[in-house]
Amino acid sequence: MFYLDNLAFDATKLVKRGEAEMNPLLEELADWIESKYGNRPLNIVMTSHYGTNRVCVKIIFEFEKERRSLLSSDHFLSSTHRNKSTAILKQLHKILSYNVDKKLFPKILCGPKRFKIFRPDIVYDFYLKFEAFAPAFISETCQNLPQSAFDELVKQFNSDPLWTIARLGSWVTFFVFTEEQKVECLKKKREREWNASIYSLVKRHDEFGYIKKNTFSVSVESKEVFDTKYKGSWFYFFR
Repeated sequence: MFYLDNLAFDATKLVKRGEAEMNPLLEELADWIESKYGNRPLNIVMTSHYGTNRVCVKIIFEFEKERRSLLSSDHFLSSTHRNKSTAILKQLHKILSYNVDKKLFPKILCGPKRFKIFRPDIVYDFYLKFEAFAPAFISETCQNLPQSAFDELVKQFNSDPLWTIARLGSWVTFFVFTEEQKVECLKKKREREWNASIYSLVKRHDEFGYIKKNTFSVSVESKEVFDTKYKGSWFYFFR
């Protein structure tokens, strides 16, 4: 599941909607990243735990392909990751140190409605994270729909032996009752029609047009396996 913490996600959603703007100094960094690496971040957000000077600088691209184009490896110890992170942090320090207008210093988000303003007289321990907004938005949109909406889909497919529909972000699992029924449904490729129903349901809540017909990863499982292998626990199933 794609993860973007709530502080950065909510701030970026406002930028995407046009209801907020990136901090001017961080926007200067975004321009530099675009000129250097070819893709411009949708947003850049600083977050920190209150009372500490360790600050995460989240470079948030709109799409996963843009994030991946910056890094040949996701591993933070890879040379590509280290070199580009070092260059970006060096440019950030340069932008912040050259600024003379205190009103332009960015906020460091510390919690809901809690923040502190960057101060040039404090030594911060900056580190980077590269994120993508669109997959996080898709996961949130699907996850935030009430279970009752998926229960209604089960009723619509009353000719199929469906027990329930479970989801974790954009990963959706259709449960039948037995392993025999699962084999039969897979043979008939019933998951194709079920996937189309998920798309129609979630697409209505897609304010940014991110969701496509092939967005969701749909699988079929049986209650029989859920009860035996996962001991009837959603915690074990999604772990």
